[in-house]
Amino acid sequence: MGTHTTLPGFRQISRRDSMFEERVHDAYKARHKLPEPTVCPQCGAVFHEGRWQWLQEKHERTEHPLKRIMEIEEKDGATLITTTDIHLARGIGEAIHNAYQGELEFHYNPDEYLLRVSWTR
Repeated sequence: MGTHTTLPGFRQISRRDSMFEERVHDAYKARHKLPEPTVCPQCGAVFHEGRWQWLQEKHERTEHPLKRIMEIEEKDGATLITTTDIHLARGIGEAIHNAYQGELEFHYNPDEYLLRVSWTR
């Protein structure tokens, strides 16, 4: 520290160590929009439709215990996902479409309560 005389009886003390602001990442103060979907590596929340949401499988299982993926089958470069609920099938299709764009088609059969969702890119 150095001292400088300013007025009789007073001293001005100058500091040579510089204070600096610590940089802290805060997703709520981000200057740009996060790409969708972005997953938080610490808590698993998903940034979707401009906000953080809980879209993980555990949350869905707790809230809707009868909505299940029954089977995932890969064949000839395509993936077939069979679900117990048409709303789950639609949600999976929309999530894939939002993440990867492409073409999304829905084919609903009301007589059998069946929804076939097709996504291609």
